[in-house]
Amino acid sequence: MSTGPTTTDGKVAPEVWAASDHGTDQEALFNLFVGLKRLSSSGIVIWATDAGRGGPTADFTKTTWPLKLSSFRLDQSWEGRPAANVQQRPRWATVAGWHLDVRVYFGTQHPTKATLVKAQAELNRLALPAP
Repeated sequence: MSTGPTTTDGKVAPEVWAASDHGTDQEALFNLFVGLKRLSSSGIVIWATDAGRGGPTADFTKTTWPLKLSSFRLDQSWEGRPAANVQQRPRWATVAGWHLDVRVYFGTQHPTKATLVKAQAELNRLALPAP
């Protein structure tokens, strides 16, 4: 699911969501924290947004494309976490002059290897915003 391209005035950044969990409908993704509560233990939600153009910074570090899940920070607990089972893996990156905020959510604190492989496959499908 996507909000579409950046508006011509640059005020709306595109976002894209992907969910692997059959129990999580697209409507629930619009209210992310409600949707995350419904994730099964094999469920994955990926939320990606562009944060504008620019070079590397202390927060948006330079990396290659596609993003590698192994380079994401692991958050097993964070302020506002909707349920104890939800794990978050955020990554702020600079790729090809874009600042990207990409977050991967799992419906368990201990995703299986198969679930991690599936998440990486979805990250591999992400496309950079059009210039």
